[in-house]
Amino acid sequence: MVEAVAALLGKVENAVSRTGLVTKAAMKLGLGEGLVREEVEKARKQVNLRAERESAEAKAPVSGGKALEVHPVIRELLLLVMGSPSRLPEVERRVDEVWLKNLAGEGLYLKIRDLYRDDAWTGLADLLPHLEGEEQDFVTGLEAGVWEKHPENDWDGALERLAWRMEGDFLRREAEMLTARLRTLHQGDPDVAEVLRQQGELLKKRARLTQGAAKANS
Repeated sequence: MVEAVAALLGKVENAVSRTGLVTKAAMKLGLGEGLVREEVEKARKQVNLRAERESAEAKAPVSGGKALEVHPVIRELLLLVMGSPSRLPEVERRVDEVWLKNLAGEGLYLKIRDLYRDDAWTGLADLLPHLEGEEQDFVTGLEAGVWEKHPENDWDGALERLAWRMEGDFLRREAEMLTARLRTLHQGDPDVAEVLRQQGELLKKRARLTQGAAKANS
């Protein structure tokens, strides 16, 4: 009974009214006024805590679901692009889009590239309206670390290093796919010769890439 009464009186905002009601409730219940007042104050704390929690939940941004998945190399690529949008043509010349094939985040990069080609953005404020919710969240978080990650005077070097890495990763993935395909073929299958030829071409490309990277770092 005391808890029920305290819960009701705890909702009374006016302190004077609440004090009078506490006195009357104590008399009706045959209890000390201090005891009833203590219970009412406990109830008021609960009411205030609940109100604060509901207010915080109302102000919290609504999540659109899972965070956007983006492969690390595409994240690095987007860091370069967001850090210096006007140099995106240089990125296009150095990075073969086939290297991005089937990597998480490929679609976001291509969307940003197409928007730049259409003169739809020169900075973050222009770009965001064209993106989906999870894409906006990713790009906004990315923008905060752009210059910290790639200082302006290291932009060219960062692009070159990333291009070497992306091409190497692509060639490795292609080699793995060819090896897996070769395992499914029977001896004498006419496709075996073609797969072996493609493996040979990949080995040459990987060798040239390794030599080029060694020279660049020497």
